Amino acid sequence: MKTATNENIIKQFYPLLWYISLNLTNNQDNASDLVQDTCEKILKAPPPHSKNIKAWVTTIIRNQFINDYRRHRPGSVVYIPEYTTPMLESTQTDSTMLVEELMQVVIDLPKCLKTPLLMYMDGFSYKEIAVELDIPMNTIKSSIHRARAVIKTKL
Repeated sequence: MKTATNENIIKQFYPLLWYISLNLTNNQDNASDLVQDTCEKILKAPPPHSKNIKAWVTTIIRNQFINDYRRHRPGSVVYIPEYTTPMLESTQTDSTMLVEELMQVVIDLPKCLKTPLLMYMDGFSYKEIAVELDIPMNTIKSSIHRARAVIKTKL
């Protein structure tokens, strides 16, 4: 049995990488970056031992896309409609007071609501939070929803 080198794997599956990356990103520039990052990971990885190299390659590109999405995802922001209207004379002290008020509301939340919310705001997925706290994922989703509702009513 002939083992494939990683360079040959890239040559063989390059069109597939492009197809997958364009479907994931819907943008040619981002797709190009994703393919480049994926090829870099493939080259650094040890040659696959499995016979299904196509699955190995698609798993790498999918995981790279997810990692990039998480890395570049905008921070979780609590939507507060009362404060979305533009202020004519906004000062630094106004925004500082709002941040301090928001932080105090978050600090005052019960631990069962505060912990999942803060972990979610730190970029953890619902599943990761559920595993870390050993709580069902639907309970995590409900807790985060309730925490946002409490914050919205107090502000």
